[in-house]
Amino acid sequence: MRKFGPALLLIPSFVACSAGATVGFDRSGSSGSSGSSGSNSAPGSGGTSFPGAGGQSGGGTTTGAGGGTTDNGGSDTTDDAGGGAPIDAGTTLVGPQYLPCTPSYVLKAHASGSMTDKYPVPNPTTDFYVCFNFKSPFKPGEQATAFAPIVDDARVIHHWILYGTSAAQTDGSVSNNCQSASATDTFVTGWAPGTRNSVLDPDVGLVLDYPYFQLQIHYNNQRYADGADASGVAFCTTQTPRTNAAGIVTLGNVTFSIPANSNDFAVSNTCSNLASDGTTTMTIVGASPHMHLLGTGLRTQHNRGTKDMGDLVNVPLGTWSFENQQQYPVLPRRQVLPGDTLKTTCYYDNPTSAAVSFGTRTRDEMCFDFITVYPYGKATKNCSSLF
Repeated sequence: MRKFGPALLLIPSFVACSAGATVGFDRSGSSGSSGSSGSNSAPGSGGTSFPGAGGQSGGGTTTGAGGGTTDNGGSDTTDDAGGGAPIDAGTTLVGPQYLPCTPSYVLKAHASGSMTDKYPVPNPTTDFYVCFNFKSPFKPGEQATAFAPIVDDARVIHHWILYGTSAAQTDGSVSNNCQSASATDTFVTGWAPGTRNSVLDPDVGLVLDYPYFQLQIHYNNQRYADGADASGVAFCTTQTPRTNAAGIVTLGNVTFSIPANSNDFAVSNTCSNLASDGTTTMTIVGASPHMHLLGTGLRTQHNRGTKDMGDLVNVPLGTWSFENQQQYPVLPRRQVLPGDTLKTTCYYDNPTSAAVSFGTRTRDEMCFDFITVYPYGKATKNCSSLF
């Protein structure tokens, strides 16, 4: 197996309750390639070696239809060389019932015209995006203290993202074919196979100050006539704001093409303005990498001028698994000063005879690292190549 050097694995230090997940969504018709745009350089033959500290061995669990998970004997390991590693999947489970608090709010998929009936997932359908729209149920200043994914019909769901938005939405409405986020949308939280419950440190609260929310779900269903879904997210909250108001910043690249028959092809982008005002010191408490099926590894480097401050996340070459996408705590928390840079590099193997580009379909690719930072009011929310 190809590997980077020893890996520093890092995401919200508030991620305390978690278990990996393997979700059997329908992949029929999902292989192939798309057109190309732009160009990037690949590393030399023989793979890439990254410096760093810490280590990871991945483990797996299986998701049941109802949001819980069943331990499959997988395990993750930690290293005390300064980096957090995935929480041991054998000791925790995923879903609202496994939170150490009683959820105050649930936002989930539903049928058009009914907030209580499940959404009937069309059959057949491939790479079908649906948005479930909500007027905010949260009070001004209310923050999330813990949250858990609900994975209902795991046969047909690829991933979901919850956006906060200032664009007016009809509460309870359902919108089809909503692949792209707009400039008014802010990433709040999300789920992909492997995502775990999150419990925030006592001084950290997740910002929920948006007038409307959109739960965007990506479905693939090629064979299940009874496909029906009520996936979503459950939040525990507080109306007493915590000291550090945190949220998600998007790092990565959305303007790339992976050449045909390439190995460990590198795609990079650098964020040089994590603080939107250029003067505030930002604190990173976690990282959540995201790629699709061709991904082989991912690294986000933190540099202060010519000084290497250590990786925020380092998924070694050959260890990336779409079925087990991890959240990594940054321990200790990382301060990013004005002028610091964060360079995210994704690596891919493309064994097909055609280029594969960034896109929203399963057969397309993505290169993201979703980092959790505070103070969120001073953060550049999207620091990827798109913005």
